[in-house]
Amino acid sequence: TTYSYRVSVDGVAGAEKTFTTVAATPLENGGLENWSQDGIQWNPWAADATPFWGTGNKGSSIIGANITTPVDESVSGKAALLASRYVVLKGLAAGNLFTGDFELKGMNGRITMGRDFSSFPSGLRLYLKYQTSKITQADDAHQNLMGQNDMCHIYFALTTEKVVIDTSLGDSFDQNASCVVAYGDFISSENVSGNEKNNYKQIDIDLTYKRTNVTPKYIIIVCSASRYGDFFTGGESSKLWIDEMELVYE
Repeated sequence: TTYSYRVSVDGVAGAEKTFTTVAATPLENGGLENWSQDGIQWNPWAADATPFWGTGNKGSSIIGANITTPVDESVSGKAALLASRYVVLKGLAAGNLFTGDFELKGMNGRITMGRDFSSFPSGLRLYLKYQTSKITQADDAHQNLMGQNDMCHIYFALTTEKVVIDTSLGDSFDQNASCVVAYGDFISSENVSGNEKNNYKQIDIDLTYKRTNVTPKYIIIVCSASRYGDFFTGGESSKLWIDEMELVYE
């Protein structure tokens, strides 16, 4: 939007000038309608399209399982089902969906998070439902969580750099890193359902700007059925359904 303005000092008005706000950029495939398959591997993008969303299916499909799949059980059209499960050799593979790319690194994963983005939303709106389960798999550092309810985790960040998570190094996202311009998240260890179609609940995640003098370069959205899935920790029956994601501009 372009605005015209004048500055007036002691009743004397200066020349008319203008400024233009940045565009309210929509979220690509936020409705999760577009999917394709590569062999048995499900991908959250249309065939021959440039990927925006990524999953860990490239790793789990090796053993014949997809941890993130399209389903008709939705608010509208298709939705994404993120299902954590036990996998041989590694223990838990958490159902996940994120803006970025996944690549295998031996038996581990290397996730590069972030897609080009330079607007200023105030939040993220989506519909979800969640089925928690007891944590049955954990690495050495998270043994204290065994037997507790698993937690779903959705976080949303604007950054000035892409963020790389290498599970072989025990990496995790740091919301206080210097590259983070804004951050918000949603965490639940309880079953979540609502009154929307197919028992979905609307969730609004407010975005808190940590830096107000910087234009972001990337958008990072991460959804996981198991909060500590980066550490192969979670419940083997945890399920998170996601649908109709959109950026809010207020």
